[in-house]
Amino acid sequence: MNPNYPLGCWYVAATSDEVGSGLFGRKLLDRPVVLYRLESGQVVALADRCAHRGYPLSKGRLDGDLLVCGYHGLRYDTAGACVGVPSQPNVPYGVCVRAYPVREEPPFVWIWLGQPGTSSLHSPPKLPWLSGEGWSSSGETVCLAANYMLVHEHYLDLTHIPEVHPEAPDLDPRTVKPLSFGGRHAVTVPPGGEVVSDPVPIEGHHPSATSSDQAHPPTAQ
Repeated sequence: MNPNYPLGCWYVAATSDEVGSGLFGRKLLDRPVVLYRLESGQVVALADRCAHRGYPLSKGRLDGDLLVCGYHGLRYDTAGACVGVPSQPNVPYGVCVRAYPVREEPPFVWIWLGQPGTSSLHSPPKLPWLSGEGWSSSGETVCLAANYMLVHEHYLDLTHIPEVHPEAPDLDPRTVKPLSFGGRHAVTVPPGGEVVSDPVPIEGHHPSATSSDQAHPPTAQ
């Protein structure tokens, strides 16, 4: 399956606690990337491939805020520019690796893998339920040998649950009760039915402000 990755958006590169004082290599959208923290704590992301012989930079080391290749000792700054070659007095003109824009918004470190210079036109999605006051969350990392579209379709297709997870409780949307989160309620709309709970309030927007705020069942085609 052709990956066909959308590039004009932010992706989660790692969780904040995965990027520590050392070098952390990860393949993102089939691209090897190395992430690390400066002495200030800021996260940096570079292409995980030395410009000299292609050796993974994640197998090197840090010297202050400089990343040192573990093969021939080339030194790279946070912009990906080579600033030192131990075996010669001068750095060849233009030697560099790509630096990727990153934003850390705990619990995630986000990375922009798209067209350089366009990341400032977009922002990572806001996820207040992962860090906002009054919310609690948990998670884990799962490695799957599958195309990302198959993973998305799997979790959107609830019809597989009775067959694959027969031990799961009854998830018939006509009988599931609305979820409650500390006074907030999720909307449950049975097929062809009516709204059985109030919509979740949106910050700065009153539920009764306009008639378009009412949830309706999908129209049959």
